[in-house]
Amino acid sequence: MKKVIIALALLLGSIAPIGQAQAEADVAATDEMPFTDIAKHWAKDNILKAYESGLVDGFPDGTFRPDDVVTADQFLVMMLRAHSVTVDGKTEFDPEWYRELGAVQPGHLNTIKSTVSRQKFNFQSASAGYWAKPFIDFIFETPFIYTNDLVFPKDYNRFKKQIMREEASYLLGSWFTTFDFRLQIQYAEHILKNSGLKDFNNFGVDAGTYRADVLAAGLMNGYPTNNFYPKRYVTRAEALTMAQRLREPALRIPFKPSLKGLYYTENEGTVFLFSDKTKYDFYNKFVALASQHIKTGYIYKFGGSGLQIFKSEDDYEKWIYMTKTMQFENRPTAELIVQVDPDTYKTAGIVFPYDTTFPNTKNYLASVYDMLAGPGMGSGLKKQVDLLMADGISKSFTYNGKNFEYKNLGKLISVTLYY
Repeated sequence: MKKVIIALALLLGSIAPIGQAQAEADVAATDEMPFTDIAKHWAKDNILKAYESGLVDGFPDGTFRPDDVVTADQFLVMMLRAHSVTVDGKTEFDPEWYRELGAVQPGHLNTIKSTVSRQKFNFQSASAGYWAKPFIDFIFETPFIYTNDLVFPKDYNRFKKQIMREEASYLLGSWFTTFDFRLQIQYAEHILKNSGLKDFNNFGVDAGTYRADVLAAGLMNGYPTNNFYPKRYVTRAEALTMAQRLREPALRIPFKPSLKGLYYTENEGTVFLFSDKTKYDFYNKFVALASQHIKTGYIYKFGGSGLQIFKSEDDYEKWIYMTKTMQFENRPTAELIVQVDPDTYKTAGIVFPYDTTFPNTKNYLASVYDMLAGPGMGSGLKKQVDLLMADGISKSFTYNGKNFEYKNLGKLISVTLYY
């Protein structure tokens, strides 16, 4: 029988949730409970379900000790086991997680699979010596963490220590940003400044690397006191919560800061900030003009900063896959890229192959030239670019009182407006 290794969501904190029915709070331990110390605990139901699923076990004396502090190795093992299943007594990575990872990070999936095969990793503790050695050896052969990591280098003694919340956020964030998604830098900085948490800047310099990502994703949350408590140690119940939120997006409680007064867009639920109104207007006009003029081909919005137009959706899918597997030389080339700078530089521009005839984007390109150069001036800008292409040299120039830069990038041409 297939047994999925899961632990349902637990609320962070060490107090019972407000509003819990008194009758439930007064429940006494019974013979049906596997542990004698969870009847009145805030995480009772979650602990039971985690136990039934096989993710956790108790102690020989019949207790679970939900408020005991976990060590870094115990926390790491929970993270890994949250991504596993057990079938007929054999534990392995969940095929569904493999499928999800392959869709977003096929290169990393190949690394994980090859490491599992090479190390014969099977989620079992060492039969002799340090119990967590197989798990730690495994993670250091994946993109998740590296041997010379500044917070968790490959030192077994480091993993034997109790883990603080800031360190837990580091491990969670390293996994999440490697295998899932990382916030845009500007949005992460906005979260750091507007988290509402009084101690959110009290992390260690390196341990706090991913704190904005973890908070925004809802892997960890602050407390009702408006503190994060980065130096507080993590309990067994809390560790279960974090590990399962890492695996199950539906269990997360994302943090969303106020965006009032900011220029931003949302692409597939992800927020991207613009550093100024001009850049914001350029991006929105790029999108609107694409909808108006592009009737064939495939439009891909990337990173909240621009569009890539491919000959077909099939070309786009190949480009995505080959990019993620680092087959850069063999990728299909976009017919046209229009973009604003994703950081703070005040630029907007286009990139296209040297030899393209723009079969899907000719009218769109004309409208973009007009937008960059000024109303009615696009054809003149195009002529200037055509002359520079014939000369084959990169050059900065002024047109209609605006500053441009033309670059010959070999097979690609870029035209950038500095505003």
